[in-house]
Amino acid sequence: MTCEDEVDEDLVLSPMVDTDSDEEESPGPQVTVQSRDAEKSVYADLDAKCDKATHPFSSQLERLTHGDPLTDPEQVLSAVDSPDYCIERCHFADLTVAALRRRIMTSRCPLIITGMGSHMAPGSQALGLELLSELLGLDCVVPVRGQGDIKWIEFLERLCHCEQLYLADISVARHYPWLFQHVRIPRYFLHCFSHRTRHQLSMAYDTPALFVGTPGTRSSLHIDQMCSNFWMFLSEGRKHWITFHPDDTKLLSPTLDQEDQIYRFRSLSELEADPEASSSLRKARKIEFTISAGDLLFIPHGTPHEVTNLTATCAISANFFDQSNIKESLEQTARRLAEREPGSERHSNLALILNALEEIDWPDLEEDLSPEDDLPRSGDEMAGCFPCHEPLKWRKAVTFRTP
Repeated sequence: MTCEDEVDEDLVLSPMVDTDSDEEESPGPQVTVQSRDAEKSVYADLDAKCDKATHPFSSQLERLTHGDPLTDPEQVLSAVDSPDYCIERCHFADLTVAALRRRIMTSRCPLIITGMGSHMAPGSQALGLELLSELLGLDCVVPVRGQGDIKWIEFLERLCHCEQLYLADISVARHYPWLFQHVRIPRYFLHCFSHRTRHQLSMAYDTPALFVGTPGTRSSLHIDQMCSNFWMFLSEGRKHWITFHPDDTKLLSPTLDQEDQIYRFRSLSELEADPEASSSLRKARKIEFTISAGDLLFIPHGTPHEVTNLTATCAISANFFDQSNIKESLEQTARRLAEREPGSERHSNLALILNALEEIDWPDLEEDLSPEDDLPRSGDEMAGCFPCHEPLKWRKAVTFRTP
């Protein structure tokens, strides 16, 4: 699965999953709510608490993750001809779990939730490039899109030389499970159906995923697989998002990937350079916005989006399924299953997913909510861990002997 990316693109609990392919199934964690200003101050001070002099790339990383705000692209916070399609910002203290889940059922607009920063990073330091260096170790091997496996120290060196590298959609559970000591899941999304099946699905270990990108790297226009909603918490840097209303997908000149039953797109720059495609593109409802460190972003299922890293960035993201998209997800999975050869591994994997999600009579939203979901919660109560991830946080890295 992926988040910012479509389902497209070492302690390894199982072989690294190609997120373009189908999921493999296998058997198998009272405080007063702070004011908005106080919360912002707490998160802004997290990096200052670490000893930057101990890190070999401190000054370069600080420059790359802060960048020059004057170079940020223009933001279009509501569609030109349809102001109802817009991006909104809301502090978590003003948004209960129940309120967000009801909103997801009725709105096709993205949402930025603020104030979660220090609660998503339970330690004294945000999960940024410097903390990752401590947790992974400079000799740790990381899979980089289009580059294969390279050492983390090489990734940092090339990052500081402004090479365009993207460590994208790397499963925390499968690759670096000890990061769960520093990564939490927003309570808004802990109800995900993929974690509530009778048989544990391997896809429950695919996300949350780690994204680390250098300035200028991007995920070209796409829609996430399996009609999944997703969220992203940006712990460091700035990302620029362009999203389109899901109902306007066909105005973006897509082609249907018959095997995966999903639309594929050319990049926005290619569409804009094509006279016919650009004419259609201009009719689509579009918004553009930038998220910064500490922001938690929600994107509804079926949303075409393109994302650019304005600075070096570090983010955690995950797909999820609930009452808002389970019907569409099951329908798409059934169509994908029909395209697979019976008896093949891909057919078997998809059948396991479909059966596990389809056999449950999922409750209506209001039946699924608890009385506490309608109540404001303290920041520390607004993030947690999926049960299947809880024991993974104590796993340690494996060091292989030199031949």
